[in-house]
Amino acid sequence: MKQRGYCEKRLKKWQNLDIKWQKLFYLYFVLIILNVEMYKDINLYEEKVDISIEEDVESDYIEVGKNDDVQKVLSMHLDEMKELNFKTPWEIYSELNSFIESISQQYSVPFDILTTIIHQESGGNWNTNGVKSYMNDYGLTQINECNLEKIYKELGFTKEEILFESKKAIEAQAFIIKEIFEIYEYDLDNFDYRNVFGTYNGWINWRDKELAIKYADSCMKILNSGGVEKILTR
Repeated sequence: MKQRGYCEKRLKKWQNLDIKWQKLFYLYFVLIILNVEMYKDINLYEEKVDISIEEDVESDYIEVGKNDDVQKVLSMHLDEMKELNFKTPWEIYSELNSFIESISQQYSVPFDILTTIIHQESGGNWNTNGVKSYMNDYGLTQINECNLEKIYKELGFTKEEILFESKKAIEAQAFIIKEIFEIYEYDLDNFDYRNVFGTYNGWINWRDKELAIKYADSCMKILNSGGVEKILTR
């Protein structure tokens, strides 16, 4: 009986409240409910993302010489990818600069071709580690899957290494550009920038492909703007 009387008193107080206060109370409780549901949805989304990442890496795994557990491959590079998210393009470029120079000398390919392609492929942010495009291009230099078997045979780099490790992606890129130089009988004193860029994207028949033509033009625009370093320090 006491409890019933208490409830009746609370109900009368509520009925006597101004309509504006009633609306405020309703809004307050609705917001609480929405926040709880939103929190649940976020947690569910994060779980789905984690699962989809694992499934994607597992399905894309090439079993050539390595049989690493998928979780191990992810955990090896997750911290590095998180760290890159807090770095500016200039910081990443600066950290990789000396390595790119050494690879340029090792493979006898121009430094500015390497950096221009990285800038183009990464959309200017220099942070495409762990990124696989819808056209099956992998990592910082977006190496297409058609080159993966050849790269593994010649360099010993797996798909995962190219996908997650910047330096191996850059060396794989230099390997492909060296092959392009050999096809056209180019050397460091005699080569065509636009042809190299176009071939990197669409191979030797790149002039028949609209996307490859646009790619080559975009790379030339980067060069004609003063190069990557000038663009990143503006």
